[in-house]
Amino acid sequence: WGPQTRFIESARLDQNGRFRLQSLPAGNYIVVATDDMEPGEERDPEILEQLRSKGSRVALREGESRAIEVKVVAY
Repeated sequence: WGPQTRFIESARLDQNGRFRLQSLPAGNYIVVATDDMEPGEERDPEILEQLRSKGSRVALREGESRAIEVKVVAY
């Protein structure tokens, strides 16, 4: 994890309570939803480590599209 990685993305919910992330490379991810994160904190290694065990694990293959449900967690 680092400030310039392409493996970390953030998104805001739309009016239907959904979010979309595009252009992620294939790989294994941890998806976390939180409502109290300040801009830039999504790349803070200490905060990411706190959230690691609270997220949903997702494997994404090249060109694959996934829909998942996640619960909001606090850190």
